[in-house]
Amino acid sequence: MFDRKTFKEYYRKLMTSWTEQQLDDYADFMEKKYSTIKKGENVIHLDYFGELIDDHEISTIETLLSKSNLELSRYDKSGIMVASFEDFMLQVALFVGDKTTQDVLLGLGTSALWDTIKATTLYIWNTIRNRTLTKLSSKKITKEKVNFGIKMSFDKNTTFEFKIDADITEKIALKSLDKVLDFLKTVKPNNTNKHPDFVVYNIEKETWEILDVHAEFRKQIIASKENKKLDTLNKNKANR
Repeated sequence: MFDRKTFKEYYRKLMTSWTEQQLDDYADFMEKKYSTIKKGENVIHLDYFGELIDDHEISTIETLLSKSNLELSRYDKSGIMVASFEDFMLQVALFVGDKTTQDVLLGLGTSALWDTIKATTLYIWNTIRNRTLTKLSSKKITKEKVNFGIKMSFDKNTTFEFKIDADITEKIALKSLDKVLDFLKTVKPNNTNKHPDFVVYNIEKETWEILDVHAEFRKQIIASKENKKLDTLNKNKANR
């Protein structure tokens, strides 16, 4: 799965100042990460950070999934650059492929399959909900909570990222998971490939709702600009 030669060629062009030893070291680093990725119809994949989920907890996740003959594939994103769109994506996610999603929707394999996926999702949520991830920027080091949820593929063109908030109760978290299938039964597959929809749970309505990520991102940009203007005005007043 990991093509070392292609990987090194790509980074040799991208990181022109790196030595061959640095390229080899980084290839070793990434090859180890890719070694835990599996493929197969019974595979459930976890994107995570080792800082948040340790090896013992990974073993527990594997045990939970094995109850329905599911295997865990995983990718530890520690040390990997993450996107700036973080507020509207899942940084830690349990990914359910289209075959398993369809089996659950069609009721194949009894309800035990979905019960296993829910129990595993709830375990991960409980494990990391109060943990924080160290984030480095050009100005400071911060500790922040991450977005967690379940990512379900309807088909090759249609995927949904269901965010499960860290600050809700376990009862609401479980109820939101119960509503995932209700939501999936109402959606229509995309005709062409589309970026995964980011879905949030409306506690009052007890329904999942697709978030307009671009609109929310524009709001953040506008708010940031307004805050900068306000800071400038306050500084000018203070200097008078």
